[in-house]
Amino acid sequence: MGIKIIKIILFVSILLISSVNLIKAQGGGQGCACGYDGAGTSCWVCPADPPCTSNAQCGGSNLCCNGQCVGAGQCGGEVSCGGGNWGVNCPPNTIRGTTIVSQGCYRPTYCPGPGTAQAMGACCAWQNNPDECREVCQNGRCSNFCTEVPPSCLWNTLITYNCISTCSPSAPSIVSNPIPANGSVVTNTSVPLSWTPPIWGTGCPPNNRYAVYVGTTPTNLAQTTTVSTNSATFRGQSGVTYYWSIYPNNGSLSASSPAIWSFTINVPPAITTPWWQVKDGDVTASNGDILSHVPATYTFNLNGTGGFPGVPVYSGQLIYDIGILSSKNWSANTTTTQGRIFDYTYFKNLIPDSVVPTTNSALLTSAGFVQDGYEWFKITGDLSLNDIDFGNRKVILFVDNGNLTLNGKVNVTDGTGFFGVFVKGNILVKSTVTGAAALEGIYLSDGSFTSELAATQLHIRGSVASYGGVALQRNLADDSTAAELFEYAPDQILLFPKKLAYRRTKWAEIAP
Repeated sequence: MGIKIIKIILFVSILLISSVNLIKAQGGGQGCACGYDGAGTSCWVCPADPPCTSNAQCGGSNLCCNGQCVGAGQCGGEVSCGGGNWGVNCPPNTIRGTTIVSQGCYRPTYCPGPGTAQAMGACCAWQNNPDECREVCQNGRCSNFCTEVPPSCLWNTLITYNCISTCSPSAPSIVSNPIPANGSVVTNTSVPLSWTPPIWGTGCPPNNRYAVYVGTTPTNLAQTTTVSTNSATFRGQSGVTYYWSIYPNNGSLSASSPAIWSFTINVPPAITTPWWQVKDGDVTASNGDILSHVPATYTFNLNGTGGFPGVPVYSGQLIYDIGILSSKNWSANTTTTQGRIFDYTYFKNLIPDSVVPTTNSALLTSAGFVQDGYEWFKITGDLSLNDIDFGNRKVILFVDNGNLTLNGKVNVTDGTGFFGVFVKGNILVKSTVTGAAALEGIYLSDGSFTSELAATQLHIRGSVASYGGVALQRNLADDSTAAELFEYAPDQILLFPKKLAYRRTKWAEIAP
């Protein structure tokens, strides 16, 4: 009977130990459990309780916070509160001051660390932790020991402080090298201003702020804008002189006694009438007028490479509006008479009998009939030319009983190439002909010479002669540039073929 009682006691003890282990597994602490092995002769010893050094020692989703295992939500969700550097950092060259900006008692979302403008204050809410229990097993028997764990902080007072500077800035130097330069005249009401950055004070990084001051006198300057770059734009009125200055500021200090400069806005009146211009060449109107609506400050007849302009020759009126005639102001108001008319027929009759001009216009792109280094062409009827560059070739072209239409550029190599065209009818320059020296050579027509309406300049380097008149129709969007420019080409005159030059016959008695 006694033996049976002992067995019952042992059975009860086993149930009791199992119950303790179950509580241990569900409670706080390390979250580990002890139990018998299969034989029931030994058990393992649980690792030591706090202080912990890593989250792995806490088990599950618990965290090691300040050496104590707590729930994940009790340490702001961070990996650990120890040694971190989270929070609100003060800007460079500043440190945390002593003035409290704000504070509040709440569950922190991070753990402030050294060097920040925040700190943890005293705990204002606590949580009671379950007892920590340990079991020691020896000789097949286990003993349970439980100790009370002090309460832990759940809510904290988070304190935010101000940040104070650790540097002592000095005033920047005075701004220099203004654009526009002092005393400049600008021709636009929108004036770009710029300057060389100053030498900023040492000890603190500059904020690179500039205050722009402008006024109509040196004593009434007013701030117009603030910029962080060394440039700004000012819009003023034409005919007004403005004074301006730049005050650089690096946070709290500005340059003292900054320089004051001035500029004057002088916008020329809008030019709305197209006009034409000559460079280095004479302009002759036989028994007629010369008219060009030259704007103010612009010149009708420009100097050539030799430093001189040409001479306008007329017998009626010479009108160049409010512009400048030329650097020499040369002109000749006279009636011109010419006993011989140098028209298409005149030059055609000078073609030597030994010359058999090429009549195929397609061969203009290659060599035609050549004599004395000149290529001779004679085309009957209307002819159109597209872009063509004769290079060093010397080309003479006759257009008999037809008109010449120029659809593209006609160029030669300056000084060695030559192009001369003599037209029985009209010469029409299409709007597609544009660019610098778009037409080069000598152009003569018995009819009219017409530049088709276009918004681009026509630049002719050579000579134009037209017995039926000249009609200039180019009209630019900006009429500050001449719509047509005729530039004298001395190389084309020097290369003019001798066979077509004017020859006088002198009769004299010869002694027998």
